[in-house]
Amino acid sequence: MDWDVDGVTCGPEYFGDFEPRKVLYEFDGPRIFTTANGAGDDFLVYICDEDDEHTRYLVVPTSDAIVKALCSGLITVLDALNQPRTWLVDRAHNGRIERARKIASGQMPDGTLPLHGTLLWPLLRQTSMF
Repeated sequence: MDWDVDGVTCGPEYFGDFEPRKVLYEFDGPRIFTTANGAGDDFLVYICDEDDEHTRYLVVPTSDAIVKALCSGLITVLDALNQPRTWLVDRAHNGRIERARKIASGQMPDGTLPLHGTLLWPLLRQTSMF
């Protein structure tokens, strides 16, 4: 990964086991999924970059209402990811979180987030308001 974003380092243990609870979009593995930590905080996780050693995730808090709206096409993927608290998590392919940091919303470089108007699944376009 040849880009980075400044942020406040946080302990990787905050994110618990970081295993998918509900996979929302899968292509060669989970690309968008939910997870939870030991404190019961729910997160929406989006893969924003990968290389030979790591996968970089954008992680935001979520709720059942946001997930339901995303899955039904009422909101776009970008809308679901646009939350006031945002983290970048770098996870080695062996499953170990090697770096986690809280970043400012809107700090992501061009090309790392889904395009405006992108729905979770293409078939939602037929029934959505977008």
